[in-house]
Amino acid sequence: MRVVIGSGPGGMRAAAARAADGGAVLLLQQEDTPEGRTAPELPEGTGRLHVPAEQRAAVERVIGPLVEAPDVHRALLARGSILHLPLSGMNVARLFEGQALPEVGRRWLTRRVRNALRPLTGEGQEERSYADWVIRRMGAPVYRHVYQDYARSRWGKDPSDLSCSVARVYHGDADAMGSHGQVTGGGPLESMSFAASVIAAGGGEVRVGVEVRSIRTESGRAVAVVTDEGEISLDGPLWIDRPPAVIAGWLGDALDSGLAHDARALVCADSVQVALQGGPDELPDELHLVGDSASFYRLIQSYGAERRIVFHATVPSGEDLDAALPARITADAARLGLEGFQEAGAIVERLRDHEPVWTPRCHARLRRLVLGWQALGIVAVGRQGMLTPMDVGTEVCWALAMAASDDPDQREGLRARLEPPVKQADLRASMSRFLVR
Repeated sequence: MRVVIGSGPGGMRAAAARAADGGAVLLLQQEDTPEGRTAPELPEGTGRLHVPAEQRAAVERVIGPLVEAPDVHRALLARGSILHLPLSGMNVARLFEGQALPEVGRRWLTRRVRNALRPLTGEGQEERSYADWVIRRMGAPVYRHVYQDYARSRWGKDPSDLSCSVARVYHGDADAMGSHGQVTGGGPLESMSFAASVIAAGGGEVRVGVEVRSIRTESGRAVAVVTDEGEISLDGPLWIDRPPAVIAGWLGDALDSGLAHDARALVCADSVQVALQGGPDELPDELHLVGDSASFYRLIQSYGAERRIVFHATVPSGEDLDAALPARITADAARLGLEGFQEAGAIVERLRDHEPVWTPRCHARLRRLVLGWQALGIVAVGRQGMLTPMDVGTEVCWALAMAASDDPDQREGLRARLEPPVKQADLRASMSRFLVR
């Protein structure tokens, strides 16, 4: 029986992908529910998937039928107004206080001219951080007024400590990911139930509330998982959907000290979702908060299910969650002009280590670790294991690719499928679009 270690829905989907061809899989789930969620009826993230047509049938064997969803309607909540994306020139100006506009416009124009002349002047500029990326394209005032607080709220770190890849992926090339996609046909809960049935049909098992203590190795290969209930021998590669630092802790001295250092430098944050009833009748699919401080960074309206408005926040892993969070979100929404939300009946879910936090050099560290895992017979899967903000469809596609071999080339898979593209042409990234994902 093949073993998968998880602590959330990604572990369930990875185990189902591994079982899709009929193999027996044992899923060791840290959380107390098979799907690793307390509110599986809520969509994860925006609830949208992006599955290529050629892989759709294979993905549907793992998580059930998919349904085409309309294009995402995104907007910003800024200075008390809902501004629809892409922003008109007038709405771009509304992001700033009047006295700030001349400096914003002057510095933005300077950056645009210098970037346009780059092929002639040969001017280059090293970009390490999120702040570097934004300032080079739009100027320091735009960064300070629009992007700085948004990044800090969404990823839980100062933008100077975030990799430029964060900005490139979320604000850069609009062609990298279309706004449309799919949703799971029966909803998130039914999709997880489908994945559980795939595991059961293959003769597999899901154990919940399992605390992994360590991974035992012999001759440089993982041979057993030691849990609080005993030791489980491995038959084939060990799949893990947990952050690199957790995996390194389980391996202990079996992992090279340099790789252990790399693993500890890679961090995740927890994603908190709070679903509230009520609110304005007309809201976009995604509404992102810009220029104001609040207890959330965006809210999404679920598609294809009972209408729920889900507020999203990012909190450090291990930090206690404030029981008054629904009340604070309700009050913040009203303060920002979103009246009518009801604190009563709020649904709160915390997805642990669900938000990969890309810091400078994180991708170089991850590449080295992936090679280290491969040598040990470990396959990293899911958002946590691959430290990548994959949607549900991409998670399953990655797991299916890893299932194609007992010794998959994870490094090549990472390069070809998951690493953010480096495109010099993205100097034309536009503030009017603001977000591409």
